Amino acid sequence: MESITLSCRVLYLFRFILAAVTTLLVVMAVLFCKIFIIIVLLVFIFVYFFYLPRFVKGYKLCFNARLYISRGVFIKKESIFENGQLLHFRTIQTPICRLFGCKYVLIFAPRMRCLIVLDNASAEKILGDIYEKT
Repeated sequence: MESITLSCRVLYLFRFILAAVTTLLVVMAVLFCKIFIIIVLLVFIFVYFFYLPRFVKGYKLCFNARLYISRGVFIKKESIFENGQLLHFRTIQTPICRLFGCKYVLIFAPRMRCLIVLDNASAEKILGDIYEKT
C-alpha cells in the first residue's frame, strides 16, 4: 500500500489554530509587556512559514499488515506497530476540523497513543485498511 501524507487542508487547520493562539498571546502582551510582542511574533513567523510546512511534508502513514508512522522535522521518529498490537482506534471530528474537511485519528497501542490529523478521504482509507486486516 502506498503511504498517506498530510494534505494542504491539515496545514491550513494547523495554521488557523496557530494564528488564533498567537492573536491571543499578542493581545495579552499588549496589556502586559511590549518586548513579549516581538518574541511572540518571531516565534509565530518561524512556526508558520518554516516548521508547519516541513512537519506536514515529513509526516507519512502506511498500513500494510503493520502500521508505519514516520514524523518529525529536525529529528525523524518512526513507529512501527504489528497488526496484533493495535488495541483500539477511532476518529474524532470537531467543528473546526469539519470546516477544514479533516478528522483526528486516535490510535491506541501498547505504551503509546497516537493522534493524527488527516483529511476525510485519507482517514477513511487508513481505517478501512486496518479494519480489513484485523
